[in-house]
Amino acid sequence: MTLDLLMLGVRDMARMTEFVSAISGEEPLYASPHFTSFALGEARLGQHSGGSDGQGQNWRPCVCVAKIDAFLAQVEGAGGQKEAGPHDTPRGPVYDFRDPEGNPWQAIVLS
Repeated sequence: MTLDLLMLGVRDMARMTEFVSAISGEEPLYASPHFTSFALGEARLGQHSGGSDGQGQNWRPCVCVAKIDAFLAQVEGAGGQKEAGPHDTPRGPVYDFRDPEGNPWQAIVLS
């Protein structure tokens, strides 16, 4: 498993995209009204529409895995919980799951 990106829920995609571009000096790798991503060194930051509580509670790690079924079985075996089936993104299907404390995570299979 490798960290694919850190995702942040945002209320105003255009404003947040301008902010990240201004402080990083980088243009988005991908931009849409619902999702925008940036390469920040060796890491990626993803912004997803849907809001932010403004208290730092909207970060969501997304990991890249080789085999999703085996990985989700590991999640459940370790006390986590998978959520309803994948949702499609331009990079492929994304699977939501929660850690034992209820924190949201996502997994994607990239080839």
